[in-house]
Amino acid sequence: MDPKALAGAQRDDQAEATFEEAIQSAIDSRLKETHTCLPGIIRKFDPATQTATVQPAIKRIFVEQGPVDLPLCVDVPVQFPAGGHFVLTFPVEPGDECLLVFSERAIDFWWDRGDVQLPAEYRMHDLSDAFAIVGVSHRGKAKLLVGGVRANAAELRTRDGTVVLRIDDNFVHVGGATGSQPAIMGTAYRTAEDTYFAALETYLGVLGGLPGMAGAAATFAAAATAFHGAAATFLATKAKVL
Repeated sequence: MDPKALAGAQRDDQAEATFEEAIQSAIDSRLKETHTCLPGIIRKFDPATQTATVQPAIKRIFVEQGPVDLPLCVDVPVQFPAGGHFVLTFPVEPGDECLLVFSERAIDFWWDRGDVQLPAEYRMHDLSDAFAIVGVSHRGKAKLLVGGVRANAAELRTRDGTVVLRIDDNFVHVGGATGSQPAIMGTAYRTAEDTYFAALETYLGVLGGLPGMAGAAATFAAAATAFHGAAATFLATKAKVL
């Protein structure tokens, strides 16, 4: 190839490579500022506003500075499972882990007013627009859930399993993770109790007719009647086992 033509081809190759590298560098730089989701650590939680201050748990690495913590995400809405008239709430404490999910547009107007809103600013995938889903845990903390996760029941429980509310296909269990006390079915118990006390009253009436038994039978009958009358107050209407 002619030396001039060869030099020209080399310049063209260099220019093309430089242009492609510039484009790739610009894309890489933009992606570094595009946040999608990150694990986070709760630093502070406000139960009144249901918002948290969260530290992103993955550092960013700069060529000049090395690893650097990302700034705190503040006023982050914390997600509690909810639907219709019902919501499941639980304490959120400093040190709890979560998943930070970043909105593709600024959420300020929506957070303040609800409904469909314009973006508050033109920022995109920004650290300022995070939601926190509490409960995502690293492997070591996940192992602290004593007994693991049941495959055949839903539970609301403490991590150590000392207190648990468990629902399976047949029963509602209240007690500890390793076992639970059977619960009295209030309506069925009261029906059986009424039958028992009716029989007892009949028996005491017969017993009181025997010589020397009238006083004792009357005392026992009065105590039994008082207990039976108060028994309705033992059944809490705020708790039902069906």
